Amino acid sequence: MGPTVDNQIVRELFTNTIYAAGKLKIDGAFMQRLSAKLKQLPPPVRVAKDGRVMEWMEDYRETEPSHRHISHLYGLYPASMITPEATPSWAEASKKHWKPAEMMVLAGRWLIRCFFGQDCITATRHSNYLQP
Repeated sequence: MGPTVDNQIVRELFTNTIYAAGKLKIDGAFMQRLSAKLKQLPPPVRVAKDGRVMEWMEDYRETEPSHRHISHLYGLYPASMITPEATPSWAEASKKHWKPAEMMVLAGRWLIRCFFGQDCITATRHSNYLQP
């Protein structure tokens, strides 16, 4: 029973490494091994019975439902595995973790993408619209 964040980080690492090796035209055998391993990984997101992104790869009842953290939303940001356009059901499941007020106070930029999409994050990175 592994945490979702670990799966998402490994998936992102493999995907980026395969992409870079392809662009550089190097390490073909290594790319093939990574591609095979990537197919063996669980999906980057699993949605729990209550509609939220699961923190762990298996669904279980939370002992502290009010405890808020966002590690399992790594696929939302800084990674880009969860987007309203490509994975709308995962984007909706990500929204269920936070009320808008909590989002700004506790998570800041991490959850902006969940509610406003990639364009807001891109704009944020290129301006100082949001101050820490």
